[in-house]
Amino acid sequence: MSLSWKLGRIVNSFLKKFGIKIVSVDPKSKKTFTETRLFNALTELNTVFNYYVFDKEFTLDEESLQLLSVSMYTKYNTGFYLVNYLRQSLDLRGDVCEFGVGQGAISALLAQEIKNTDKRIWLFDIFEGFTKPLEKDIRRSEPSQSGSIGFYDGAISFPENLVRTRLDDINFPCDRIRIVPGFIEETINGPMLPQTVCFAYVDCNFYEPTLKALQFLDTVLQPGGFMIVDDYDFLFPGVNRAVDEFFDYQKDKYSLDFPKTFCRTFCILSRKK
Repeated sequence: MSLSWKLGRIVNSFLKKFGIKIVSVDPKSKKTFTETRLFNALTELNTVFNYYVFDKEFTLDEESLQLLSVSMYTKYNTGFYLVNYLRQSLDLRGDVCEFGVGQGAISALLAQEIKNTDKRIWLFDIFEGFTKPLEKDIRRSEPSQSGSIGFYDGAISFPENLVRTRLDDINFPCDRIRIVPGFIEETINGPMLPQTVCFAYVDCNFYEPTLKALQFLDTVLQPGGFMIVDDYDFLFPGVNRAVDEFFDYQKDKYSLDFPKTFCRTFCILSRKK
């Protein structure tokens, strides 16, 4: 064992209690061993989706795969579906929206896909963590720890400037970025809103912001466009209830679909042409 390795173990034993760890980086790629393995795994997974899941060639470039690899909460397979349906929407008029931004990795992934178009990206988030759940968001027998709402209280909070930095890193034009901070239930009634939308990703976790986002998108989504709603049939029941309630009233205008069973934690609402 080398001296540097021994020193690293000693330092890490001290830093561990602060949630910090020193790792070695490859001088050429500037990536850790774990980051390199993750990127390679995503590249292989992309090939699997291309061959077994989607009915046409589907390939993410290296930059998009890198953006997906740093997503903390959106699952990787969800990311592939997002890009797939976004690409199907690009020929339609309208902008791209994300409701519930988090740390902005998916925002950057979506922006990367529309960088060579004239479309704008609209990002809605309170940038202060979760909104307060309603009764419809709580299970009668709520699981403990990671399955409970209380576990996430204040845990998923990222500043707006982090999101802007991610968009700057991919050189997305500033004049095509629209960030709308605040509670979606309030900002959705404000003056700063897209007039037409071709694609939207809704990741609001709870009933009220999810339903409000869907109701607004119904007024601007183009025929043939898509809304992907995350966390359906996942941790909290509010998202299911919001989607089901919305779809019950809009069955004549939308199709409701689900991905393959192995990654069914979201749903796809397709606007009929």
